[in-house]
Amino acid sequence: MCAALTARTRGGNSVRKALLLLVAAVVALSAAQAVSAQPTSFDARFQEFFGRSTPHPCSAPFLLCGIGEVAGFGSATSTFEILTFDFHPETACGDTTFRYTITLSGGGGTLILTGDGVVCFPGQSTFAPGAAKSFGNPFTLTFTWRVTGGTGVFTGATGSGTGVTKVAGESGHTVLSGTITLD
Repeated sequence: MCAALTARTRGGNSVRKALLLLVAAVVALSAAQAVSAQPTSFDARFQEFFGRSTPHPCSAPFLLCGIGEVAGFGSATSTFEILTFDFHPETACGDTTFRYTITLSGGGGTLILTGDGVVCFPGQSTFAPGAAKSFGNPFTLTFTWRVTGGTGVFTGATGSGTGVTKVAGESGHTVLSGTITLD
């Protein structure tokens, strides 16, 4: 009887140890996921071009394409596509929605942002003779953005922020800032 009791106790200890190891593994994985899912600041800067006089022309349907840097991720390219635009002549401004795609150099991933904002043309430059046929008329776009997709390191990312794009002539500059959470 003592031998049977000892065998049962040993078997119980093995099961107990296995359960404790399983619980410890689940807790460790949960902690690791919680750490990786912390929101982090997102900052990116791009030099944007219309592509008419640059060696890297923008393909349709993109208005702007650029090169720049995403803090913590490295160099990247960008494309800017207008989805809607509602111009208000009385203010020389318009409401817009857009898609902004950032692709990390070296194939690290792509981040897709969707946003809305207001684009304004300074002075009355948009009404100047020939403005409808020319390109590069100055404008400033102030906007908010949210993450709507991603691949690679940005798979499952969420987040939002603000930005500004200032354009004059052939080129412009976009600054994005906000918070993203990586899955």
